[in-house]
Amino acid sequence: RRQLSAIAFAVFAVFASGAGAQDGRRSIVLVIDASGSMRAELPGGGTRMDAAKAAVITVVGSLPAGTRLALRAYGHQSVAAEKNCRDSALLVRSAPVETSAAAAIAAVQTLEPRGYTPITYSLGLAARDFGDDNGSGRTVILVSDGAETCPGDPCATARALKAAGADLTVHTIGFGVDAAARRQLLCVAATTGGQYFDAGTLAELTTVLGEAVTAP
Repeated sequence: RRQLSAIAFAVFAVFASGAGAQDGRRSIVLVIDASGSMRAELPGGGTRMDAAKAAVITVVGSLPAGTRLALRAYGHQSVAAEKNCRDSALLVRSAPVETSAAAAIAAVQTLEPRGYTPITYSLGLAARDFGDDNGSGRTVILVSDGAETCPGDPCATARALKAAGADLTVHTIGFGVDAAARRQLLCVAATTGGQYFDAGTLAELTTVLGEAVTAP
């Protein structure tokens, strides 16, 4: 727990020091849940993971030119039995969608849901996934179908980001979540001035993901 906190606060310091540019360009870090629970079947057929892939492909493919995009996923590298709370990877580095969209679409299609849900760890890392981008429209969009399963509190991480002066907004999407997960994701979004969205089907997920990438 102490080690994760040290990593998170190091990220906060680096991120806060790079804030301040005002060119208005939108920069998005999309964080996708690929934990084991994403194998759950949807009433209309297919799994939650299948729906997440389809929604990302649709929305990413329609992002306007000039948008910067990065893609991170968690829970896809280790089986749940390993209890890997560092199972989070930056799959596509931040770059204009003219180059990053195709890479993100290819990367998301390779995801196989397997492990834990390290939201706190992933959120801390996502704060530095903007790289050297100094635009003012930094947005993290976090998609999850459940609550944190590792040590740490995602809402406390969001508060620490704001306290450190990090110039970013976190929008969260709960995909078939229960009340506890919804409260957690609502708190993360509200703390950073973002919005929370609910989804339960492929159509709903595609709609709210599209709303999230354009939300202020």
